[in-house]
Amino acid sequence: MGADGAYTIRTLRARLAILGSKANTDLPNSVGGGTPISAARDQRSLDEVSLAWMCDQIDGLVTFDKEAAGQILREYEEAVDWTPGMTPDSCGMMYRFMLTGDDVHRTPGAYHKMLENEKADPNTDYHTKERMHPSIQLRIEDKGVEYFPKALSAQRGWFSLKTPQWEFNDFSAVGEGAQWTRPSVESRAGVFKGTWPFQRHIHIKEHIIKERPGMNNFEVMLLTKDLKEKLMQRNRRELESPSRVF
Repeated sequence: MGADGAYTIRTLRARLAILGSKANTDLPNSVGGGTPISAARDQRSLDEVSLAWMCDQIDGLVTFDKEAAGQILREYEEAVDWTPGMTPDSCGMMYRFMLTGDDVHRTPGAYHKMLENEKADPNTDYHTKERMHPSIQLRIEDKGVEYFPKALSAQRGWFSLKTPQWEFNDFSAVGEGAQWTRPSVESRAGVFKGTWPFQRHIHIKEHIIKERPGMNNFEVMLLTKDLKEKLMQRNRRELESPSRVF
């Protein structure tokens, strides 16, 4: 979903408890940790979007202290951009030369899948319940950011399968949401390997941010008025007649 780190319930609870103190409201904040961020920077960025999504996933399983949560997940003002700036990437050359395993790009839609089959086989393909967060396309559309995730870019390596760039399909006109699609890949002869096999196309629906009665709705809280209207319009059919399990 786009988060660069993972939170356990214990870590999340401790983080919210610390930020519940007024004395700590100016602490720098980065989901996943590892990169120091200036406290002067507007914290309402992709870090908070990631944290809000994670909080919504466990809302109801744990109880949130609203005052503590409000210190980190504050409502957006109309003038604030929802996805300002890029979170620094702390995986520099030092990490690549050390015995740290380097960094590995994600492979959306390919986890535990036999993509060589024309159609998904329920006996071999594990259903991973993947969704793309709307913040991905919003950051791509922001010309000042110059962002396109490497995991969705075309792969042209000598020692790996060449794959095309993912495409964003927007169905706002009919209110049926959006999805990301990676076109199918034809088999080809390899340079140092016999043959790279065919792979079927992959499509992953976009995550829908929606209000749930009786819940905190942290993600909705972070939306500006204009962005909320845009996403509600895009997903209006699903919001009017829910059919998706997740």
